[in-house]
Amino acid sequence: MIIVLLRLVLFPLTTLMCSLLGLIVRGLGFGHSAVYRVFLLWRWLQHKIMNVEVISEGEIPQHGAIIMANHRSYLDIIMIPSLTPVVYVAKASVRKWPIVGWGGDAMRTIWVDRGNKESRNETRNAIMDRLEEDLSVIVYPEGTTSVGPGVLDFKPGMFHAIAGSDLSIIPVAIEYENPKIACVDDDLFIPHFLREFRSCKTRVKVAFGEPVSGEDGAEIRTQVQGWIEERTRTFRKEWDEGRS
Repeated sequence: MIIVLLRLVLFPLTTLMCSLLGLIVRGLGFGHSAVYRVFLLWRWLQHKIMNVEVISEGEIPQHGAIIMANHRSYLDIIMIPSLTPVVYVAKASVRKWPIVGWGGDAMRTIWVDRGNKESRNETRNAIMDRLEEDLSVIVYPEGTTSVGPGVLDFKPGMFHAIAGSDLSIIPVAIEYENPKIACVDDDLFIPHFLREFRSCKTRVKVAFGEPVSGEDGAEIRTQVQGWIEERTRTFRKEWDEGRS
């Protein structure tokens, strides 16, 4: 119980400190690379606090890319390794959250209102701008978290936006050893955190797939979703068999 209470204090405290530091660095006129170093510090701290073990497979992108991953938990943001600075695409409502929204602004998060067609167009333009800066853009196309196994239907907009272009998508599958780490529906942060992070170690498998591109947005979506679906189900089976 002491471990989980300590984590409950340190997780938001370090998030607050790094969010404020990121805003300060940004306010002083430093570029994204400097702010990203603050993010890497925060991610390293969270890995230590939560005692995270990431088991990864596949080739991590060497240059800026569109990375699409399934979404399980608020911890997903620290689970995808990258060799280039990244930005995230997130729901506009998250920007209003204390601490999290501040850190997102410092990281140049692309905020999208999925109910607003103009916002969707602005999102696509912002993604293109980030890619031109050789930044990777991480998108969670389910639009929300899910328990699995497998994934929810992916939102189609981004797939149609890149169809017929020189851009491609790197699919990423994420699956935790403990399926209850998935935070969904009406789960409240504190009760969920206290319940699921009592164990000494948090283990997760992360797989990078081959780039997917093409002329047809629906076909790209089918390929990306199908690959992530298959890998998450395989990971779930491996985790479950490992415990039996």
